[in-house]
Amino acid sequence: MADDYRSRIDFIKYVSSNLSDQIKMADTKAAWTFSALGVAAAALTNKLIKTDWSSIPKTQGMLFLGIAIILFVASFKELVGVIFPRLSKGNTSGTTYFKDILTQSPQSYTQKIEKYTDKEITAALSSQAHTLSTIADKKYKLLRLAMISSLLTIIWTIFLLVVL
Repeated sequence: MADDYRSRIDFIKYVSSNLSDQIKMADTKAAWTFSALGVAAAALTNKLIKTDWSSIPKTQGMLFLGIAIILFVASFKELVGVIFPRLSKGNTSGTTYFKDILTQSPQSYTQKIEKYTDKEITAALSSQAHTLSTIADKKYKLLRLAMISSLLTIIWTIFLLVVL
């Protein structure tokens, strides 16, 4: 019986660890993409400073720049959505989320954990794994959009660097 409990706990810890790694990977990918967009924005800004605007029709120039600005803003917005932490106020009934733990005194939190049965520990860890999977899902959905918009932004930037 104890071995079954230990196996369940080890499995849930493995799942949670794997999900945490996936969340970190999404954040890392978003940070690198953010950096690449920063380089593209710097290159475009440098090109715009050196461009002789008298040779470019005003409407065409405004359209090109407007599209670039929209693409950059959309990409940066999605990337920030991936990286930005999800925070809540926490509640005193929680046991695994750091804000939930902080709403309680060290003594009350320790007392609560000491009273937990094996079933309650399993339920709390399982709930945390589910919460982590929800976070990972949201991050990867935003990351997918961010990658698509970033790719379009970089392609558009290369086009502008060549055309202007």
